[in-house]
Amino acid sequence: MEKIESILRDLEKRNDIKIIYAIEAGSRAWGFESNDSDYDIRFIYIHENRKKYLSLTALKETIDGFSDDRVYDWQGWDITKCLKLIQKVNPTITEWLYSPIVYLIDDQFENYIKHMKNLLIEQNRLSPLLNHYRSMAKSNYKSHIKGKNEVNIKKYLYVIRPIGMFQWLLNRPIKDSDVFYVNFDKVLHELKPHLKENVNEKINEIIDFKRNSNEANLGSRIECIDEWIEDLLENKSIVEIEKNDSLNAEVGNHDKFDQLLHEILRVEFR
Repeated sequence: MEKIESILRDLEKRNDIKIIYAIEAGSRAWGFESNDSDYDIRFIYIHENRKKYLSLTALKETIDGFSDDRVYDWQGWDITKCLKLIQKVNPTITEWLYSPIVYLIDDQFENYIKHMKNLLIEQNRLSPLLNHYRSMAKSNYKSHIKGKNEVNIKKYLYVIRPIGMFQWLLNRPIKDSDVFYVNFDKVLHELKPHLKENVNEKINEIIDFKRNSNEANLGSRIECIDEWIEDLLENKSIVEIEKNDSLNAEVGNHDKFDQLLHEILRVEFR
């Protein structure tokens, strides 16, 4: 934790920014980490020189890099980029806001982070998340599993997590529309009633294997997992959800985002 705090403070000094929120993404946030897992640090920042937000010069919206030993990598987005992505219900910023591992949240900005999460919920659209996770699962299945006799067992997780998120979001009760889990153990717990027993057991075995092994072990395809994945990739429920999302899309909600941006930057327009 001290190392990560040092990295964040150094980034602030070198880039003349203030980091208002920093979290862990990737395997540690998902609950898949092993002994040799790296740290995926993600953060939201604002420029200390507020005049940059009124300049014709393009604003630096992304800061990324990694440590010399590659144990730590980081990526940060300016607040303006984050708010634009929240409007689109972008899956990456969604996972950042709901990460179970928070490295830093500035006391002065904590309520604004909550407000960002509330604006995300108010978008009331599920299809951007569903399309993202199904597309990721489809791409990874094609790259790492489909058509192969032997597979890297850990690579199954590259498909299991996104297709599991897809199924969980499809079955998430409407009353829980403000609930979003990044940690996959919680997702799997709520998915259990919707999974065949052998599928649930195999998923847990693969996760345990990932956590306890540093080796890239090859193994045979797992038939029950493959069938579960392929069935969900063919799921057509998303078509109706996309229609509802287009009806639910709030028109003219930019004012809420602009107002929040002005509050965060401490700017007042008359």
